Amino acid sequence: MLEVFAAQFNSGWTAVAAVIGVLCLVPTRVIQLLHLYDSHLARRQYKLLKELRAAEGSESLYAQYLDDALYLESFRIASGVRADRSKADFLIRLARTGHWNHWQIRQIARFLWVTPEQPRLTLRITAVETAGAWFARLVGFFFLIIGCISGLTIMVKGNSLGGFLAGMGAEVMFIVGAALFSTPFNSYRTARRFQKHVETHPEILDEVATAPSSVSSKVLIHEAESTATV
Repeated sequence: MLEVFAAQFNSGWTAVAAVIGVLCLVPTRVIQLLHLYDSHLARRQYKLLKELRAAEGSESLYAQYLDDALYLESFRIASGVRADRSKADFLIRLARTGHWNHWQIRQIARFLWVTPEQPRLTLRITAVETAGAWFARLVGFFFLIIGCISGLTIMVKGNSLGGFLAGMGAEVMFIVGAALFSTPFNSYRTARRFQKHVETHPEILDEVATAPSSVSSKVLIHEAESTATV
């Protein structure tokens, strides 16, 4: 099997694709590790905020600030999205409609904006994000094609069970790489779907109440506490 792999890596296209794959997959793994580290910090931050809130017995402005911070930190732990109050309230309401799953809501959250100049929640997809999404799709498609060609070539030249397994392994590796590279396009496509939904239901982006419903808050905090204890 090793001889088959060695022979195939002498091929120019396979070698170039492999080098590009390594250079691109390494940053992807680093980003995943950073997400795990950020999640760990979020749990520590949540526990610290709970201790500070427990020590603040009065209903002062500082206590209200801690309540808001706890709410946003619990939302961050439960959803994986860092957001301000209005954005968090909206995403909770969107989740409760049942039309969008957890991953789609995280994708949509990337394109939601609230600024002091425009306090109303808006969905914004820039030209740069559109170009980046289509570029990611092209790179993913390129990896998929190279993976299929390389895998089939290894199977044919190997002409054995070892060659077949080596070819399948190469195909799987490139397919996984293609899926990772296509992630920005998947988020972009979900945002476009949501944009069409907003065009027919513009009221969904109307400003929500400052305070979330008591049921939503209790469920969110319960989920955050369960996650934080892990």
